[in-house]
Amino acid sequence: TLSDFAVGTNTLCVAASDAAGNLSTFSTYTVKVDEESPSVKSDITGEKLTNGKSDVVVTGTCSDDSSGVAKVELYVGTTLVATTTSISANAWSATIPQANLADNTTVYAKVYDAAGNSSKSSLFTLSVDTEVPSSTITSPDKDTNLNGVKTINGTVSDNKTPAALDLYYYVGSTATNVLSDWTHYSSQITDLAKIYNFSFADFDFTTTSNAVSASGGIAYIWLLPVAYDKAGNCSIDVTGTTSTSTLLATNQAVKYTVDQNSDRPIIKLTNLKSSGGTLTSNTVY
Repeated sequence: TLSDFAVGTNTLCVAASDAAGNLSTFSTYTVKVDEESPSVKSDITGEKLTNGKSDVVVTGTCSDDSSGVAKVELYVGTTLVATTTSISANAWSATIPQANLADNTTVYAKVYDAAGNSSKSSLFTLSVDTEVPSSTITSPDKDTNLNGVKTINGTVSDNKTPAALDLYYYVGSTATNVLSDWTHYSSQITDLAKIYNFSFADFDFTTTSNAVSASGGIAYIWLLPVAYDKAGNCSIDVTGTTSTSTLLATNQAVKYTVDQNSDRPIIKLTNLKSSGGTLTSNTVY
């Protein structure tokens, strides 16, 4: 057994000799000694939110200046959930199966180099959030007769962190429970500061509801705010299995009556008295 090699690259020359003292040609070998542990990082840091409905893919980088990285192991708590040897340009990827997702649990990675050195690093905390966010329109008031252009205001709440908000509308006295039948309004809100207390300005109830051409100038329109959180939960079942009555029960879908008579000006003449006669002059004092 040979030992006492220096850290780094060493050259080993080997030759054989017989009992008569003859010596073979030397063979040269390179012996590399690597005592430095590799390192590993994750692209996910802090807290990783998931709704627990699908696998979680973890990507990151690893490095070893001497012998090179051989493999990366991924742990949820103390449980080994994945191993990868497919490392290209110091990039690695591994998947946490859905069955191994655990709330409030630290995810670790253990990296090995070709020399057998290893190190273990804490990557992030896994949080399983199955609670859906809720969204409520606060103004205009529901079941209100209105007309013209209004600002739509509302609030979003979530036990963790909201991620986005969409607003949909549906024209008709009875709304459908299939979201794809609704019309998406304006742009999605992704600014967290604007999600909790959201506002959509200049919503034209009259034009959007086709009240001008409706019988009696009266039409109906529904508004539905849809909130998403960072765990992937949605305030409604976007597959369309959530009925509109359920949305109404949670104050998410709101119905309005658009009535062009609701804000028509009323003109009153206060200096004329009705006596059954006929005005004979265009001038009235």
